[in-house]
Amino acid sequence: MKKVFLDDLPRKIRGNKECIDWENSVGYKGIKFIYDDIEGEIEIVEYFNCNNISIKYDNKIYSLNPYLFSKCRIGKLILGIDCKQYKYNVGDNIITRTGEIQIIEQKRNINNTHRSYKYLCLIDGNIDEITEYQLNRGQGCNVCCIPSKKIIKGINDLWTTHPHIAKLLKYPERGYEVTYGSHESEIFICPDCKNEKSLYVKTVVVYGIGCQKCSDGISYPNKFAFNLLEQLNIDYIYEHSPDWIKPKRYDFYFEFDNKKIIVEMDGALGHGNKNNINGKTKSDRDKTKDIDNYKDKMAKEHDIDIIRIDCKESDLEYIKENILHSKLNELFDLSNIDWLKCHEFACNSRVKEACNLWNNGIEQKILEIS
Repeated sequence: MKKVFLDDLPRKIRGNKECIDWENSVGYKGIKFIYDDIEGEIEIVEYFNCNNISIKYDNKIYSLNPYLFSKCRIGKLILGIDCKQYKYNVGDNIITRTGEIQIIEQKRNINNTHRSYKYLCLIDGNIDEITEYQLNRGQGCNVCCIPSKKIIKGINDLWTTHPHIAKLLKYPERGYEVTYGSHESEIFICPDCKNEKSLYVKTVVVYGIGCQKCSDGISYPNKFAFNLLEQLNIDYIYEHSPDWIKPKRYDFYFEFDNKKIIVEMDGALGHGNKNNINGKTKSDRDKTKDIDNYKDKMAKEHDIDIIRIDCKESDLEYIKENILHSKLNELFDLSNIDWLKCHEFACNSRVKEACNLWNNGIEQKILEIS
């Protein structure tokens, strides 16, 4: 970090902007600065013109441009630091936002002005280059970052991380060229009706295909819970809406061991989520959280336990882990649950299921199909 703290200096208006009044800043002492691991205090001792002031540090006087001073460009002149030297050495291990990387070579750009490094990611073995500026900002491996900027087959390609999504691609080989966080548009094929649709990869990962031709309108998390409760032989009510909560409703309601229980599968939309409600303001997101709080309060007043499952990602392992860490795992023995069966059921369309029942000879039994 390189910064000079100038908040206490006097200001003046120049044009339509407020700026530091350097002339009337003469005599100010104790102006703190941070330059990487060096901290100190500076005094402004003289003003010559808008391009030149004198400052005092460590009992020595220096003359420099006030703009450079405000940007803390004092390394070479005041601190005696060769600003062209590398900050990191070969063999250094650096903690970044994506994990730990190791410097294996110091490099410079073609003009020999910007420092960069060849690095080895200690998480996935990726070898690439990064600038010193990016490292100072905490950036790290371009494979580990989200969304990934580099794809390595077998590490972060779609077939490796989300094979159940990759198999829906019209051109399967593209699954090795995109990641699950990709904003690229690809052609997906509905597994039920074979309808083709162009969608962003990330959208399909989070929300599913949402086929306009045969979709049943039921979310992946809710269908996942359908099958889970059926495997547990639980007699449940879907979209439970008693008079005291109407027009709102709960995802699932059932009674077990003399207890009344509600299960809410909290998907990516609503529930106060900040990054998943397109076009919504913070106020709108707060309102969605208020709705959840109200539903929780009303359930409690009616002596009903409410269990919320985080389903921000429509992913088998993500939802499974959150179920295993919920109160459901305290109420039931989940060790024999076929989680893949839950996933397969969630990927199918109930519209197609109803059509199959009809085609298999139950034409005159609409209520039975229902």
